Amino acid sequence: MEAAVLNPRQLAFPGGSEAMRRQIAWEHEHLHRAQAILFWFCAERDQPIALYELGAAAARGARIAVGTDAEYPRRLDVIEQLRHARPEVAVHNSLASTVRAAAALMRDCTART
Repeated sequence: MEAAVLNPRQLAFPGGSEAMRRQIAWEHEHLHRAQAILFWFCAERDQPIALYELGAAAARGARIAVGTDAEYPRRLDVIEQLRHARPEVAVHNSLASTVRAAAALMRDCTART
């Protein structure tokens, strides 16, 4: 199975509104092109844009693997929103199990083609 992993994080974000526009456009395009999307919510940040992107992906029926750190401040929100919108999507407790879930989604994608 071949897969490309795209990570929107940059080591040094250049800043400024034009760089932000390019980043948002890049993320929007690739989230819509992806066959499977992994969302990981770490404990250190609320990640409001990632929450928005998760909601959009869940609403359009995208294949998603979702996980949060046990200490993520919005963990209950993620669990409950997905329970209502996409009850078949488990919220994983570790990055490793979230990656395994994403890999399973990718295997499922390649098996269908």
